[in-house]
Amino acid sequence: MRRGRLAAAAVLAMLVAPGHWWRSAVSVDTSYTLDYVALPATTPADWPEGLTLQQAWHLDPANSAFSGFSALLINSDGFRGFTDFGHTATIPRPARRSLRVPVPALPFIPEIAATPDVEAAAFDRASGDLWLSYEHHNAIRRIGADGVSAIAFPPELRGLGDNSGIEAMARLRDGRFVMLSERGAQGYLFAGDPVDGAQAVQFAVAWPDEYRPTDMAQLPDGRVLVLLRQIEWSLPPFSTRLAIGDPATIRAGEVWSLEPLATLAMAPLRENYEGLAVEPAADGGLNLWLISDSNRATLQRTLLLKLHWATWHTKTAREDRIREPQNP
Repeated sequence: MRRGRLAAAAVLAMLVAPGHWWRSAVSVDTSYTLDYVALPATTPADWPEGLTLQQAWHLDPANSAFSGFSALLINSDGFRGFTDFGHTATIPRPARRSLRVPVPALPFIPEIAATPDVEAAAFDRASGDLWLSYEHHNAIRRIGADGVSAIAFPPELRGLGDNSGIEAMARLRDGRFVMLSERGAQGYLFAGDPVDGAQAVQFAVAWPDEYRPTDMAQLPDGRVLVLLRQIEWSLPPFSTRLAIGDPATIRAGEVWSLEPLATLAMAPLRENYEGLAVEPAADGGLNLWLISDSNRATLQRTLLLKLHWATWHTKTAREDRIREPQNP
């Protein structure tokens, strides 16, 4: 590890260390008043044609316990975020007025009573089922539309360690699951629902530079968009990148490559982005939403970004062929 990266990692460790003086006290309240503070949003000059940074907001709560978002989904009310502290929040789309946002704890389940750190989420609109991956436990939990939970500890994930578990997860439209671990270069493609005992093939991942995954979402053409983070010597010590992978090219025991799309590292919006959600835009493009995890650290912020990708269905970075949308 380079000296600069070691120093940056040390800064990150101080920011997130429990009880550190930079970290805010945890509130017992589960509902917070939230203001959307608009921030300047300028598209970086080196982004590919058709990808623009449209808007950015600081989700400024009256209480800093509204934080720690590591996964993001889109729902009828706006967004649903999941936190490092076992909470969930229905986050309305940005408004010009203060809003009251509930952030309740997820339903209790004894297998993960301690450190219920949610790092990734997936949702099936047809069934209403929700899947969550838990750091520290290397567990996958399914919450049905009826609220009933089931949990599994897939044997393929047992060797990931306490703090290097599944950080990015996508449920593909054919019912398979792609999962990426935070550290190392491991990926897993489950043939079905891991909570029902589906088995996975393992593959290696060729990360671009020293970036590592923080979230993932499937695109309409079957590929996946991966949110990546790199630790750098800065405050906050993060650089963010979007990359594209094609699950159709995953092979057991082989290396799966990601193609970089764009990098976000400018100082005004530099943060620890860990949540990604994708939705169709009215013009036929895609809206990409990113949310940051502030770690309940007073030197960090919860930011929400809206990107628009008009040319997702044509050529993208380093591709030489046109991908047409697939039927859901």
